Amino acid sequence: MDTPYRNEALLADILKVAKKETFLCVAKDISGASEHIVSKSVGKWKASDIDMKKTPAIFLLYSN
Repeated sequence: MDTPYRNEALLADILKVAKKETFLCVAKDISGASEHIVSKSVGKWKASDIDMKKTPAIFLLYSN
């Protein structure tokens, strides 16, 4: 968890250094009106767009 204004930089760093098989869960605006929780591999995250818009978020990583 980091401050919302650094979410995009943190996500970019994770996608840059984590292995493509590593699972990443991004949970944005938990218990808010625009709650959004998604889990998928880093490889799949690289192929998708996610708009952080300075929304409070938690990033969870899981790797074998």
